[in-house]
Amino acid sequence: MSTSTRPSAHRAVEQQWNRLLDALREAGAHVTSGSRVQDEVSRGRAVRYLQRVLRGMFLTALEVDDPGYPVLVRLFDAYLPYGNSNPDCTYFHATVSSEHTYRISGRRGTAQIVEVQIMDGHFLAGPAHKSLLTLPDVRADASGNLDIVLSATSQPGNWVRLDPSARWLYVRQYFYDWENEVPADLVIERIGATYPPPVPSSGDIARRVDRLIGWIPGWYRHLERRIETYFDAPEDRCLFSLSSAGMDGLHYGKGHFDIRQGRAVVLEFRPPRCRYWSIQVMNNFWESQEYDIRQTSLNAHQGQLDPDGVFRAVISTGDPGVPNWLDPVGHELGLICVRVLYPGEPPEVTLRTVSADAIRGALHPATPVMSAAARSESLRRRMLGARRRFRE
Repeated sequence: MSTSTRPSAHRAVEQQWNRLLDALREAGAHVTSGSRVQDEVSRGRAVRYLQRVLRGMFLTALEVDDPGYPVLVRLFDAYLPYGNSNPDCTYFHATVSSEHTYRISGRRGTAQIVEVQIMDGHFLAGPAHKSLLTLPDVRADASGNLDIVLSATSQPGNWVRLDPSARWLYVRQYFYDWENEVPADLVIERIGATYPPPVPSSGDIARRVDRLIGWIPGWYRHLERRIETYFDAPEDRCLFSLSSAGMDGLHYGKGHFDIRQGRAVVLEFRPPRCRYWSIQVMNNFWESQEYDIRQTSLNAHQGQLDPDGVFRAVISTGDPGVPNWLDPVGHELGLICVRVLYPGEPPEVTLRTVSADAIRGALHPATPVMSAAARSESLRRRMLGARRRFRE
């Protein structure tokens, strides 16, 4: 590059950086002044929420966005939990293109479900993405190995078709028994790739930054609309709908809780015959909260049914001393999500608001008492199971 062109190139970089900062300032002002940031707990979470989403955006848009040399990268975990991520899941993604052929290979592990999904865009881009194809439960061979080919043209064996609009690959693993189920150990490669890869040009990086800048306003507006669907539900129940971008056959029950002024919510439903069910409580930013060290979620393996076959749980800021406590992590106003996979019909989930001293009377008479020591030990085991799942 000649010396005469350097000032112009430097100005372009500076201008792009300033546009990124302007987009971040706009997002920060919007989120921190939002109607759901009403108390000290929410205010304390707002800036953390912003940086969490931005970490995910920077990783996805800038670092691992080459379909010629894809890598399976973990997107969500206990420390990057936005967007209603499931505490029972690991989420890995890679950028793909129908111009290439790929192979996913490795050990399947023993997770309850391993699912492969192809999407036409990135979740972080907001509403402009949809599911193109889902393999709902990938099976291993007799030795526990997986070998899946992804391409536009048919291939022998396990094959996933890449539509011309395919842009993003998701690999989700669902865990029931956190202490004993073993994660899959998978890698992706482009068949025929040569190494080392080409060095990204300044134009390649500039295009990635421009896309990141474009994602930022769409992201928080999209998530705000999704959050409002939880507050649209009646106070006494959760409303179910089929997932539009998640796993095929997954029904979401959406609701909210208000436990201000020392109240609690007793939630109950009769689990249907299904492949999987779980429940979680989230904050007003649609974040899955500290589920590795707090009981903010329960699934069919972890939750205890009463003698009448009904699942009953308590949402309260203080530990009510029952096994099925859902800890809102200090939030008195928040979101409830019930997931049910392949039910004949989704369950009827009811919510009863009671005073804190009336919790026991609202539960089944056989509900056991859980001591502080027993709770601590249960959370210790929960922590170890989650940390082993995310150990890589």
